[in-house]
Amino acid sequence: MFFPLGLGFKTRTFPFITWLIIISCSLFHYFVQEKREYEKEYMSLQTHQRLEEAHNYLFYEYCKQNLGNGLCERFAWERGLMIQAQDFSSLERDFSLTHSAIAEFGKVYENFLASLDQRAQEVRELPSYTIYKSLMTRLEAQTQKIREKYHLLHHDNLTATALLLAVFSHENFLHLAGNMLFLFIFGRYVEARMGRAAYGLLYLILGSAALGLYAYVNPQPFLRILGASANVSAVMGAFYALFFHQKLKIFFFYIASKIAEFPVKTYMFFFFMLQEFVYSMTAEGNVAYFAHALGLALGMGGGFLWGKARPVPKDFLYSEELRRWNKIKNEPRKERFLDQAMDILKYNPHNKTVISAVIARLVPEDQDFASLELEEEILLREFLPGYLHDLYRKGELTEFFKTIQQVPHSWSMSSLLKKFSQKDLLKLIDQSIDQEELLAGVLFIQAFVERYKRSRKIKNLLKTLKSILDHMALTENYKYHLKKIKDLTSSKRLRKTIDSKLAEEGA
Repeated sequence: MFFPLGLGFKTRTFPFITWLIIISCSLFHYFVQEKREYEKEYMSLQTHQRLEEAHNYLFYEYCKQNLGNGLCERFAWERGLMIQAQDFSSLERDFSLTHSAIAEFGKVYENFLASLDQRAQEVRELPSYTIYKSLMTRLEAQTQKIREKYHLLHHDNLTATALLLAVFSHENFLHLAGNMLFLFIFGRYVEARMGRAAYGLLYLILGSAALGLYAYVNPQPFLRILGASANVSAVMGAFYALFFHQKLKIFFFYIASKIAEFPVKTYMFFFFMLQEFVYSMTAEGNVAYFAHALGLALGMGGGFLWGKARPVPKDFLYSEELRRWNKIKNEPRKERFLDQAMDILKYNPHNKTVISAVIARLVPEDQDFASLELEEEILLREFLPGYLHDLYRKGELTEFFKTIQQVPHSWSMSSLLKKFSQKDLLKLIDQSIDQEELLAGVLFIQAFVERYKRSRKIKNLLKTLKSILDHMALTENYKYHLKKIKDLTSSKRLRKTIDSKLAEEGA
């Protein structure tokens, strides 16, 4: 089981419009829509029953013409049809009910429905078709009066009032809950990015346009079209366009629980399909998939245009976040800068631009990390794992090695490199040897053997370590670092290898 969390961050501003929509839809559903009698009035129309009977007569005639066996008579008998010149009391009902015979009957019925929907000549020539068509026309006229009376959205009643009411209407509680859940998950971030007014207009205009267009191109003879699903899809489309470079947080829970991150650009459509699955399970009538897809496309277009008109760098989430950063990035006072920067990171802890600046302020050029105050050390320990991983991914190895060698030995190297996989660490060891960053190579081997204690690669890595130590000119500086690694490592095998080398050198 899993549950999407959106970006998983708090927003600086309260999502007022998002909550206003949720409350409005809920109140409308329970205090307005539930008291409207259009469903009862529609279902109480006598024409419904007469039309069903006419439909059965029409199919009986079609069945006799295209199948012509006892199953047609059986259908008429079970539906209570009064067929002239047919004595049901003497009907032989022991005809074959084999699987193939029933399948053939089902196929005839499917063909009948398709022909009826297309008003095929074969169906229009049946004796009962005139009665059926007359009843259909009468039912549609009665239905249209109900639509106009209650302002129900349909191809034949496409008005502004009907469209507005449809946006706030839902089939049932599950339909309402599914829509509002997805709106809350994604809408609060879109609102924070676009602002309340623009976000509200996007929800109402683009979503309603998708629903209205669906109604315009769909003249099917049902009662009405309703639901905020197209509007929610428009919000999801805007979320995709505005946060394309960010990551979705997903809460997984089964026996244990875990929060994982997935790129918006590749996984957002998966959650759109999940939304469609929820709709298909909660809606009692037809699901307007075309309206949802159109809403998603319009929302993506609207979000893309908004992003072009008011761009923010990909490390940032909101325009307000960028404005605050531009205001404080040149702040000369260290304490004030850190306070303001941490306030930005409170609402976007993945902002790499701000994190890099914080690290630069915490550790000026060539300063050892051990000289930091306790609060600054705690901050640096929090940010360094992600910072180092980003340096590595960008290929900035010079800065990467330099930062690694500024870290005190009392800090856990395996924790510092926790974002690196086994493959990454092995690659780092090779790169450190190639670039003659031998002390860094020893640190990477330390991180590997401490984290992956049962790995079969440790034996070969210890041989690599011995080779590094053999090629390392053991100056007093190197001896100092090796002694610190030996004293602090949790790996006995690593300690023994280093101790053996130091003993050879008489250290």
